[in-house]
Parts: sequence; structure tokens; C-alpha cells
Amino acid sequence: MILIYSLTFLFVSKVCLAMNGTVLPHQLTLFSEPNTKSKILQYKKKGDVIYIHGKDISESPHEPEFETLDDIDQIDSAYSSIIRVEGEVEDTPHSDNEEDFYKTLDRSGADAYVLKRHIKLIYKDKREGLEKISPFATDETDYRLEEPLPKGYPFVKRKLATGFFEFGIGPQIKSSYPYPAVQTKERYRIRRGVHIGYMRNANFDIQSRFFVGAFFQAHFENAEFEFSNSQNSLEIGSIFGAGPILSYDAYKGEKLDISFYAAIPINYEKRIIQQEDLENFEERIFSGFGITPTIGSNLKFLNVLGSWHLTASFELLTYLPYYLRNSNNFEVDNGNFWDEEQDYIYRPFRGVMSAYIGVSSTF
Repeated sequence: MILIYSLTFLFVSKVCLAMNGTVLPHQLTLFSEPNTKSKILQYKKKGDVIYIHGKDISESPHEPEFETLDDIDQIDSAYSSIIRVEGEVEDTPHSDNEEDFYKTLDRSGADAYVLKRHIKLIYKDKREGLEKISPFATDETDYRLEEPLPKGYPFVKRKLATGFFEFGIGPQIKSSYPYPAVQTKERYRIRRGVHIGYMRNANFDIQSRFFVGAFFQAHFENAEFEFSNSQNSLEIGSIFGAGPILSYDAYKGEKLDISFYAAIPINYEKRIIQQEDLENFEERIFSGFGITPTIGSNLKFLNVLGSWHLTASFELLTYLPYYLRNSNNFEVDNGNFWDEEQDYIYRPFRGVMSAYIGVSSTF
């Protein structure tokens, strides 16, 4: 009999301490454990009333008698240490702290847990004024869209732009001045270059994979020649070009993007030729314009340097035939240095591979 009375007392005390609560957000999640990453048991909608276990409600005998307190300030002062008053909640939706949860029951009667900040307890006394009815600056569970819907929804186009800077190297074209002397040795140095570009996603592309824009390139190269008559020649070349560029992101991942691009730059090339022998030294400047269609691939390692991406590019630069003419028109002073009939440099149709590394950013 004593055991029955004891169990009855424990049950009644818990029931008396239990309380109902109103769901505050658009959607309330019931978890299997006091952890937002645990299994989800059920959902409740805003305004639903649910049971709250008595373990989360204070049963201290020192609680003030609310029926005798008429001033809301007195109530606030009395319960400032035991009532959780919500402000505007903007913190992370994830929590694994048991103190952040109320214990409740799901539809099958099993134990479940809900976030305290998603529940307003129904005290049925003047404590109702201590908690805000809507404590959220932004409801993290409200997935509804306000009207009017964005234009083109659900295909909302994002305005994206990207800028890049790359440094590269590659071989240069073996095309030199037609020297009249017999050549015994040649040495072509590695061509160095830079790319600077800006692109925006194309208007016709709703997936933000096509980008169009413009880029600038600069290449620098030199070559050395030796001849049988103790004559030496040094060619110093520079190429500056600009043109449109089109890029397509073939693969978009969390850490890596792979894209392919094509460009048609128009270039201005300048080449300085310095020749000397044991007694004479002469210099001439040759220049001209040409077009070098380019295709390539680009690997983009995302957010390696904060918001900056590390890039690696491989491209094929195609030279369409053009001439570099003598721009200073000096008369031939030494017949062993210059060719009077072909005083120019011819660039034949040829392709050159190059490799680049650099950085880019999307904004």
C-alpha cells in the first residue's frame, strides 16, 4: 500500500509540474535526443500546443506567489534568475547542449526534445508578459517566399563576375630574321607571359556556367644567334594583346572547378635586333600586328587564399601568318648584317603550348 501511494504521489507531482507550450516558429522539429543532429521524429506547425515535461519547470518552494504580485516589474524582478527571457534570436540553429531543450512526447508517446527558443510556455499567470511572443529576427524554419516572387522564379539568375591574374611560361616560335650570314648556333629562351582578365556570366545562361569578357596579355622573349664570320645577333621580343574571351565551367565542385575557354586577341609585336662583329654594331626595330586565336583549359582550386582561388591553365596559342616590318628604315650599312631584299620577319602559321598559374576571384 505504501508503494502504491508513493508511486501515485510521484506521478501526480510530475503531472502537476508539467506544462503546455505554444510553437513559435513556422516549423518545429522534435528530435530523438537533445541534439539538433539527432534523428528527427516529427514536425509541428506554428501555433500548435505541445506537452512540456515537468523536469524543465522549477519546483522551488521559494518561488513567489504570483496571485499576490500585481506589478509586472515585481514579477520580472522575482523571476529574473529562473525564467529564461528570449531576445531576438539569430544564433546558429545547431545545438548539442541539453540545457537548450525541453523534453516532450511525440505522436507515439515516446520521449522527444524541442529547442527551448522555439517554445513559449503557457504559464496561465502574469509570467506570460515576461517572454516575447515572437523572439526571432528571422525565422530559420520559414521556407516560404514572400510575394511577388522573383522574376523568372524558380530559375533565378545570379549576377556573377570573375577576375584573374596569371603568370605563364612556354616555348617561343622559331622564326627569326633572314640573316645573310651562315648561322652556326641558335638559342631560343623560354617565353614569359602574363594574363589579366575580367568576365561576367552570360545573359543567356541560367546555370552561371558561361562567362564572357575581355583579357589582356603580354609576352616577352629573346633569342641569340652566332654566325661563321664572328658575327652575333640578339633578338629581344615583346607582344602585347587584348581581345574577347569566352569561358565554360564544365565541372563545378566544392573545392575544384574545371573550365574551358577560347579567346581571339589582337596583338602588337615589337622585336629589337642587335647585331655586332669585331668592329661594327647595328640595331633595328621590327613591329607589326597579328591575331593569335587561343584555346585552353583551367583548373580552379577554390578558396585556397581566403576568397581567392588558385588557378592552373594550359593553352594552345595559334599564330596566324603576319609580318614584322622594319620601323626605322635605316639604310643597309653592312651587307653582312642585313638582307636588303627581305628586310622583315615572317611569322608563319604555327601553334605554341603554354602553362600558367595564378589567382582569381568571383564576386
